[in-house]
Amino acid sequence: MKRILFFLLLISGFAHGQNAFTGGNTFADTVSYTGNFGSKYSTRSLVDKNYADSNATAKARAAVSVTNTGTSGAATYTSATGVFNIPVYAKPTLTRNLNLESPTAAENKGIFYTPVAITITQVRAVSVGTTPSVTYNIAFGSDRTSGTNVFTAGQTTTSTTTGDVASGVNDNTIPAGSYIWLTTAAAATPPTEILFTITYTED
Repeated sequence: MKRILFFLLLISGFAHGQNAFTGGNTFADTVSYTGNFGSKYSTRSLVDKNYADSNATAKARAAVSVTNTGTSGAATYTSATGVFNIPVYAKPTLTRNLNLESPTAAENKGIFYTPVAITITQVRAVSVGTTPSVTYNIAFGSDRTSGTNVFTAGQTTTSTTTGDVASGVNDNTIPAGSYIWLTTAAAATPPTEILFTITYTED
């Protein structure tokens, strides 16, 4: 009879929210109880912390991998495979300009110094004047007093509209730590001014 009364008192305590598990109680697995304990206690579960931690550890991914597919777009992560994909983005195209007024046949003008390796992809020249004609080349080297020509032969430009694009590459791969400059070999009819545009990418 005493046990029955104790059980009824225990149930009554749960129904009114007066009982709690305290102290060093340990549960080896999920413990659940359901019943008509009032709306606040219609369903309750007690989970042992050690069990929860070990279960989470078991579900953690052991390793991830990285791929480099594509040249554009955002980096992605696929949770199902644990793969991060980071595209190898194309390097931007860069330009440098040199503008000369009334160039002579013996110009030697510095354009820029590059601390990184670059590749020249285009050189364009356009003049202002009446029937202009200038022959030039682009040179590079770690020493400003001697260098390697980008083009096999001197480039003659006469355009006063969209410009002339140089051709006949000798060596357009320029090492890090190089100076780049322009030389002229002829100016049969010097223009009022001439603009040189060098287009390149960093290696």
